[in-house]
Amino acid sequence: MFDSYQEVIRVGPERVDVHEHRAPTDESIRLYREMLEKARTEVLRSLLVDTKLGPFRVLQVQDPTGDGPTTKLAFMLNGQEFSTEVQVTNLERLQSHDRDRLIDLYARRLAEAIADALLAPVLTEAMRGP
Repeated sequence: MFDSYQEVIRVGPERVDVHEHRAPTDESIRLYREMLEKARTEVLRSLLVDTKLGPFRVLQVQDPTGDGPTTKLAFMLNGQEFSTEVQVTNLERLQSHDRDRLIDLYARRLAEAIADALLAPVLTEAMRGP
């Protein structure tokens, strides 16, 4: 006939969930960069720019950890595909106020990279000798 009242006092939670947040390991960073490079390569294959010299594939990637955008370039020359990447730092971009100066800077860097891609196998073979 009378209402009973029972009070339960709990000292702590019955279940404690601990979430452990770890820093990424070298292996996970390597896998991340590998997947990122593979994705960029796939995107590069899909971006085609047709020029007088032939078809070029160009991709500009902004890496948040880098010092500026990286321009990736793939092109066919004499039936062989070459690929290279050129990075112009943020400081160089700021110093090149004029658009023409910035284009000239990219052109010089791309020319150096293309020459390196074309001449590296030849010079390697020449260094071996007979």
